[in-house]
Amino acid sequence: MNINKYDIVAAKSLIKHLRGRMNTYNQTVESKEFHGFGIVAGVSNKFAGVYLPSAGIKLFKKINLLVVCKYEQNKVI
Repeated sequence: MNINKYDIVAAKSLIKHLRGRMNTYNQTVESKEFHGFGIVAGVSNKFAGVYLPSAGIKLFKKINLLVVCKYEQNKVI
């Protein structure tokens, strides 16, 4: 899905595989870039600036974001 300015986004869950020996082989860890929701403040080809209430504007990769609500500008005729 295409991410545009003023969309509301959430972070996708990322699964990382841990390297290890013996008993820790093939274990995974699930994490998120941020918890909650954020508003997209700016967009480029691969990155989006997301406004988070607790941290200000931060850059995230667009492939790690999930659009929750699309912003549609009402046009007055």
